[in-house]
Amino acid sequence: MSMMKDMESKYILYSVYHDLSLEERSREVYLALTQISNYQVIVNSLGKFSSISNNDDFKFVPKKNKIFGMLRLINFWKLTKRLLRQYNPKVVVLHDDAVLVRYIKRNYPDIKIVYDQSELEIDRKISGIKTLFLKLCDLFGKNAVKLCDLFITANEERAKISKQYYNFECNYIVFNNMHKIAENEIGREFEEKYSHVFSKRVDVIVYGGGIAKDRGTFDLIDAVKMDKDKYLIIAGAAWKNLSIFQDKLRRENIDNVEYVGFVSRREWAYILSKSSASVVYYDKTISLNFKYCASGKGYESLFLGVPIICSDNPPLVSLCEEYKCGVCGDNMRVATKSLFTQYDYYKENAKVFSGLVDYDSRIPNLSQQIVYELRL
Repeated sequence: MSMMKDMESKYILYSVYHDLSLEERSREVYLALTQISNYQVIVNSLGKFSSISNNDDFKFVPKKNKIFGMLRLINFWKLTKRLLRQYNPKVVVLHDDAVLVRYIKRNYPDIKIVYDQSELEIDRKISGIKTLFLKLCDLFGKNAVKLCDLFITANEERAKISKQYYNFECNYIVFNNMHKIAENEIGREFEEKYSHVFSKRVDVIVYGGGIAKDRGTFDLIDAVKMDKDKYLIIAGAAWKNLSIFQDKLRRENIDNVEYVGFVSRREWAYILSKSSASVVYYDKTISLNFKYCASGKGYESLFLGVPIICSDNPPLVSLCEEYKCGVCGDNMRVATKSLFTQYDYYKENAKVFSGLVDYDSRIPNLSQQIVYELRL
């Protein structure tokens, strides 16, 4: 880094309590921050973000202690405070955590605070000591969010709910959870492994939500089990439900459903690219976070020209209605039948989706919006 650049540099602190290598939207927010001219981004996160940790403009702050749970979060806050003292940043971006907002406003009144909301945890249910602690953190941070200078959220529906709940007056930016699989990420090496599926004259449906009742897995199985023209591939975690899944298939003699476990991105990309449709499902009765969720996997599917079958969550309904790229419903059997009844129509709309959405401008646009809103 040149001396001139050193002299011009200012700091942005991005405090995010998870591993950036495992969370794509947070990683994209980081990349947007790095595109702000003359600012150096300091990241306080969990895990080693090895893919970019050697970048000259990236200051990775690893967590060295082995404390877990509530003590780990407390230690994380302490680390954030230490970085505030060390770098005196111009901007602090707090990811899903407003506990330190008042501390920053009181001790560093000139710092601009951005609240980056990925999860809509305003109705968290208490099921033990950990969730009680997190609920108290939510309540402590509720009245602090309105002190922030900018709010970033994942979709328009969440923005409206959050604005009413937190009563903030600052502007907000919608930065959605839009994922795209590049052509070179499609694992052609898995062709032989799945030849027993894709060589059949069947409509292959893929679901990446794993095995869990609240993820709609068993409803989806019931939707296709009697239709031998359909074949369902389920990927993802089993959530300790593998034996229940296997018992159901054995008991009901279901032979057109297959669970492939937790697969790599390349393997997932291959399955998805070869499938006739994919499923995006969130049980909207569980929480507002579930109800107003629009998974990145839905976008992955559409960018590959694969139409989607979705639960009727508001953001998913909006997506399907705007682009006519899939079917939403609270009954998976009905939604599946509806999509395949007019399959060519939905398939064609899914194929043109990538031409209607400017994916490559998302991160630069976010960067420009942050600069504009904070007057950097």
